[in-house]
Parts: sequence; C-alpha cells; structure tokens
Amino acid sequence: KDEFLKFLDGKIAKWWTPDDVVFVDDIPLGATGKIDKKILRQRMADYVLPTAG
Repeated sequence: KDEFLKFLDGKIAKWWTPDDVVFVDDIPLGATGKIDKKILRQRMADYVLPTAG
C-alpha cells in the first residue's frame, strides 16, 4: 500500500492521491463485463478510513 502511494507521488496531483488503498482478490463484474459498483459498495459498506476515528 505504501509502495503504491509512493509510486503515485509526483506523478499525479496531490489532491488526486487516494486517501487509502484497499487490495481485493477479485472485482465483481456485471453481465456486460463492467465493474459492478453496487456489489463493490455492498462489500465496502462497513469500511472506515484509517484516518477517521
């Protein structure tokens, strides 16, 4: 995670840098082959940013 954020440093605008990075085993795809954001949102519903708290 830190290595990925360090890789982005200087390559993209600072305000584009994600607040956190989560690695998943698979990304759910819908029938058309696009990312199924509804399922992704359901999976991440309980997720809390490490800085929040």
